[in-house]
Amino acid sequence: MRQNNQASDLNVTATALVIFISGILIFVFIVAVQVLFQWAERAEFERKVVAEVPESLSQLHAAQLTRINTYRLVDEQAGLAAIPIEQAMATFARDPAGAMQVIRAAAPAAPQPAATPAGGATQPAATQPAAPSTAPATAPTPPPTATQPGSDES
Repeated sequence: MRQNNQASDLNVTATALVIFISGILIFVFIVAVQVLFQWAERAEFERKVVAEVPESLSQLHAAQLTRINTYRLVDEQAGLAAIPIEQAMATFARDPAGAMQVIRAAAPAAPQPAATPAGGATQPAATQPAAPSTAPATAPTPPPTATQPGSDES
């Protein structure tokens, strides 16, 4: 009688539940390993490619910083020198009109190209009439501010 009962000792529900849970755990493990791999790959890419500053860019940046932070002679014949940027900003903040006069005096005149007619002869640029200048001689003044209601000004 015991031999007929052996087939019913197998618990199909428990076995199916163990297989199902094992499948879910394996799936979660594979996804976790994939996410870890992607994270490590992205971190390595950022470390090797994105965060790495090319040597030429570092040298250019250092040269630019040196250029704007040192005294140097720009044009010896014209007596034009460059000063550090911090000093230039302080000078401009202290006296904008005076600094603009120095800048205008130091600015080179824009060369005018000679016109070439169809015959091949060139005309000097001085033969063209100069446009009248409408630029103010001094620094522009700020627009007037609106008066507040209730102020003493009339």
